[in-house]
Amino acid sequence: TAGPFVVDSLVSTKNTPDWANGLLIMPNPTSGQLAVIFPTQMSDDVHFSVFDMTGRLVLQQMTEAPQRMDVDLSKVSDGMYTVLIRIRDQVLARKIVVSK
Repeated sequence: TAGPFVVDSLVSTKNTPDWANGLLIMPNPTSGQLAVIFPTQMSDDVHFSVFDMTGRLVLQQMTEAPQRMDVDLSKVSDGMYTVLIRIRDQVLARKIVVSK
């Protein structure tokens, strides 16, 4: 959905949801192509957002019930980014580096 993205329940590493155990985001650092691989087939929509270090949304995509998401970051500048992966009301944050 377009518009503001509100995080109302950010998941810390101490309270990682079951779907995040075994989650792979690779390669990191990436030259532009990123794979998000879940340990099992998801039964819900997965919302994937990438923010630069100023908090600006640079990429957003949604996939229905994936086990793998392929993300194209080739058009973003080199640097560090925050990735938010949201399934239902759970949000997981990770850092990635783009280096071409």
